[in-house]
Amino acid sequence: MSTHDDAPQLPEPRAPEPLRLNWFRNRRAVTLAILASWSGLGIVFATHTGTVPERLLTACGVQLLIIAIVLPAVSAGGRRTFDVLCRGGSVNDAFGAGVLVVAAITAKITLIEALQVYLLMSTVGLVCLGVYCWVRGTGQSTARTAGITAVVGLAIWAGPFTATGAGFDPQGLEGQTVGVRMLANADLHAAFSACLGLADSPVPWYGVLLVYVAAAGLVWSGSLILAGGAQPADRRDNTA
Repeated sequence: MSTHDDAPQLPEPRAPEPLRLNWFRNRRAVTLAILASWSGLGIVFATHTGTVPERLLTACGVQLLIIAIVLPAVSAGGRRTFDVLCRGGSVNDAFGAGVLVVAAITAKITLIEALQVYLLMSTVGLVCLGVYCWVRGTGQSTARTAGITAVVGLAIWAGPFTATGAGFDPQGLEGQTVGVRMLANADLHAAFSACLGLADSPVPWYGVLLVYVAAAGLVWSGSLILAGGAQPADRRDNTA
């Protein structure tokens, strides 16, 4: 005869982890992200002989490559959306902190200009993080998810930043084709140049910012809709 003690016990719901444990779990990936961004910035300033704004423009191109390659790598293994944001977001936060330090020490660019550069770079990072969560939500492996995200990041770098690196006519886009106009609206090279006071841009920097904000909103909305508001399917723990 069964007793009450023999009845199967339902597992107790897991309590939310304290924030400090979330940060501790991601510490290695965050450290790698910070070192990658600071290394890129340091190498540019150590090897480039131009002015501070010119060095920062080159550093922006290097940082976009770091976003494409390092961001998916450090995001891999994040069990939850918070982990992905914590790991991947550290890539741009470290770069933004470095640019602010350069602005404060050299006084060759203003803090406002440094913040504009950081905002532009952060929106690109948010686009890549949204792509990562979206692809992972479809059940793809971690390696394939990181690979697809890297391809998107490289396309962002190799498209507007390099193909249009020579810049558009600062007098305007009259008479240009629709394709050229669309590229101008996503031209990170021109936007960063305008932020740093190096060249005029036919599209204001905040116009380019809005393009990437809209893109980030689109991919994150798709990720949430696909997942039904739940966390991504891949919940494997990775302490990297």
